Order: sequence, then structure tokens, then C-alpha cells
Amino acid sequence: MVHWPSAYIEAHGLTIHYLRTGGDKPPIILLHGFYDNGLCWRRVAEALATSYDVILPDARFHGLTHTPDEATFTYSDLANDTIALIEELKLNQPILMGHSMGANTAAVVAAERPDLVRALVLEEPAWSPTNAEKDPERDKMELQYLQAFLTNQKELSHAERLDEAEFAQPLWSTDDLGPWMSAQDQFDMAIFAHIPDSSYLPWRQTPWIDIVARIICPTLIVTADQKRGAIVGEATISEILKANPRCQIINIEQAGHNIRRERFDDYMHHADHFLKEL
Repeated sequence: MVHWPSAYIEAHGLTIHYLRTGGDKPPIILLHGFYDNGLCWRRVAEALATSYDVILPDARFHGLTHTPDEATFTYSDLANDTIALIEELKLNQPILMGHSMGANTAAVVAAERPDLVRALVLEEPAWSPTNAEKDPERDKMELQYLQAFLTNQKELSHAERLDEAEFAQPLWSTDDLGPWMSAQDQFDMAIFAHIPDSSYLPWRQTPWIDIVARIICPTLIVTADQKRGAIVGEATISEILKANPRCQIINIEQAGHNIRRERFDDYMHHADHFLKEL
């Protein structure tokens, strides 16, 4: 297993942790999803490290980033943390690659600070159709499920969690399962004080149509099969392309929300092709 240097920056009252592969190469920042951490990108980072200086930050309330309990958890917070990282490390127009929550964050950064971003690769950004029916009871139950799941994971032994994970995620490599379980250990449950129900999750609060419309850099959006748990469906894709026809969208079959974990080779094939065309 490759071990990369670990470091921190101070920003917005946080101590933000990141890993970095290093080298005099074009920078690329990998932004993880909810209750993941930076190391959940390990396989992708290993594949990219020969050509890129890969930076893997932990979001606020995640990983080894120290977050004061009074800190908030909004899409603007996550974007501003990423902007602070870019500026503190003096990165020259990094590529942003994000999954789910991280994809949403990457898009917001590119829209708000187009001068900072070279290109985007967005894996299953957590965007639902803007006309989706609101259901407060569902939102409450979703959050209760998340809290119960994460609480339970923290109480199980490593062996028990590994058995559950291998059963629930049969397509994942063991190289993905380990970091995923570690991320759950590190996840700060204080975050839920800022989320009354799932409608308050940052990606659900993001005016994503406006964000997409304002993106000017090359953008690849990777989608999958809703029947397997993917979030981005045809209705959302239609809205994305209406807002910004320049976005490239590809679909990877036989994958759900965690595309790179379920179809790693296919994901890297499309990502590599896009990056080489920049």
C-alpha cells in the first residue's frame, strides 16, 4: 500500500487535513462524499499519481479534519474550504474530481471561482430533479436512517463491519472497503446538530441548476443506473444539459451511486480519456 504525506491547513476555524502525492505535475483535487474521507479515493489517486499531483482533503466533520462543534455544514462552507485549500497550497488551476457531496462541492467552486478551476469530473453529483415532490416525513426518516446506520457502524467490531460491508457491497474491492470503514470511524456525529432532516443536507440546499449554468470549464459528469441506486436520472440529465449544453455526460451501466468502486476500470477509462483531451 502506498503512503502519502499527510498535512494540514488552518481555514475558517478548522484544521483541514489532506494527503498529497506530490511532484511537479498538474494538480488534481479529489473531493469525497458524505461519511467518506479523502483516502476513499485511494485507488483513483494511485492511478492518477504518475501524471498528477493528487490532493485528497477531508471535508469538515469528516476524516482527520478537526471541526469545532459550532461550525456549520452548508454547501458554501464546503466550497469555501476547498477554495481555501487551493489558495493556501498555491495550486495553479487544479482539476476538481468529486463524488456525490464532493461533486456538488466541486461544481459550486467552479461556478463561484472560475479563475481557480481547470476542469471538473463529477461522479454522481447528488442532484435530484428540481420539480421533485417534497416529502417532509421522508426527509425525517432518511436522516434517522443515516444516524442509526452510522451509530451502529461505530459500535460493531471491525470483523462484523467487514462482513456486513462485503455482503452489502459485493462489487467493491477490499482496497475500497478498508478506507470506507475507517471513514465511518472518523465521521463526527456532531454534524447532525446542523441537519434537522435530510432536506438540510448541503447538496439538497444547493441551487444546482444555477450552479451548473455558471460553469465555464470543461466538465464531465459520470452517471449510472438508478435501478442500482444511482441518484442522477434522465430528468436530472435533461435539466443539466438545458442549463449547460457544454457538459459532457456519460453513463456507466451495471453501477449504482458508487461508480468508481463498482466499475473502477470503466470509470478510469472515461476519466482518463476526458483528462487527456484537456
